[in-house]
Amino acid sequence: IEIKFSEEGKNIICLVTDSGKGIPKEVQESLFNKNFTTKKEEGGSGIGLFTAQTYLNSIDGDISLDESAENTTFKLVFSK
Repeated sequence: IEIKFSEEGKNIICLVTDSGKGIPKEVQESLFNKNFTTKKEEGGSGIGLFTAQTYLNSIDGDISLDESAENTTFKLVFSK
């Protein structure tokens, strides 16, 4: 996992990159949905990314997924 911080205008950007196997295309659209999990056998509750998105939106921020051929990156935007 690689974490990078930068500034874009009035925003702080945090990029969290994982060079693992990636997130399957068929689940990417559901990642931020409440109670969505791919870990049913392991007891995942499916609220992690939903909670992060809800919090960031409440402070005028955002979280998004950038799935490239090489890695998976979540972009978190924090407003100053």
